[in-house]
Amino acid sequence: MRRTSWSWKVVGILSALIAMSCEGPAGPQGAQGAAGEAGPTGAAGPSGPIGPSGQQGATGPQGSAGPTGSQGATGPQGAIGPQGAPGLGLSSGLKVSVLSVTSFDGGVGPISVRFKVMDDRNNPVDLAGNYSINTVKAPSFSIS
Repeated sequence: MRRTSWSWKVVGILSALIAMSCEGPAGPQGAQGAAGEAGPTGAAGPSGPIGPSGQQGATGPQGSAGPTGSQGATGPQGAIGPQGAPGLGLSSGLKVSVLSVTSFDGGVGPISVRFKVMDDRNNPVDLAGNYSINTVKAPSFSIS
């Protein structure tokens, strides 16, 4: 039988298929090869989320006092206050109260009279001038 060109092609394909299907078991793994050169650095990835805050630290010590400041400017004049209560003013008269009358030598010698003098508002009158800027008052009277 004579073989044609296409039959040779079929025989070649079949031979190749048979050779591939008749492979033996895999051999042991070979030794690892030498490391290659390092490649370029890659781009940075996106930033991650912000983490939680840490615990608050202890309170620090009290700082020292600063220098004394300069004297401030004088403030504005304050408002005028309300009218005060009226003063004692002038009295319109005196009250004389006789406390005691004493005579010496059976009524022949000098007579001593103790009395109290107040104004019409019951304020004592300073006859001796000890508590006021007034001059000394020397009362004079007669006993009948």
